[in-house]
Amino acid sequence: APFANLAVYCATKAAIGGFAQALRLDLAPHNVRVTEIVAGRVETALYSTLLPPEARAAMYAGNSAVQPEDVAAMLLAVLALPQSVDVARFDILPTYQGVATGTPKKEA
Repeated sequence: APFANLAVYCATKAAIGGFAQALRLDLAPHNVRVTEIVAGRVETALYSTLLPPEARAAMYAGNSAVQPEDVAAMLLAVLALPQSVDVARFDILPTYQGVATGTPKKEA
């Protein structure tokens, strides 16, 4: 998804999706699986140089981000699947976040 002031970041994310899909197809005959991990907000140091500490604290307040260990647990679960299963992509998001672009889900 596009975001203002992050053109290169957004372009590389889109490229990774296409690359992962093509690589998965190329390597499937060799029994090599490729999974694209699409993470929503993850509490990392990504914004440490872009935002002041107060803004970062507000962004991650109230458990509004996936923790790195959550992503690791999902990755380990994918790796533990039998060879007959291919997970092309998984999205991991905080509960409140409706989509990976950061748009909050609407209340029902």
